[in-house]
Amino acid sequence: MLIRTAWADQHGIVRSKSLLPQAFLSTLENGMQISTGTFLFDTGGAIVFNPFVPGGSLDMS
Repeated sequence: MLIRTAWADQHGIVRSKSLLPQAFLSTLENGMQISTGTFLFDTGGAIVFNPFVPGGSLDMS
């Protein structure tokens, strides 16, 4: 049995992870890592900002 967790990204697209029951219970206590890669692109697949440059493309030092 798998338990699916889901959340919406900044464009309203549903993202999800499937977890085994024991991993789901651990997630309730400790949180869950999600890939931030999906948050770097717009709905057309173009990169919004490049986090791999100094300042992360956000004019930050």
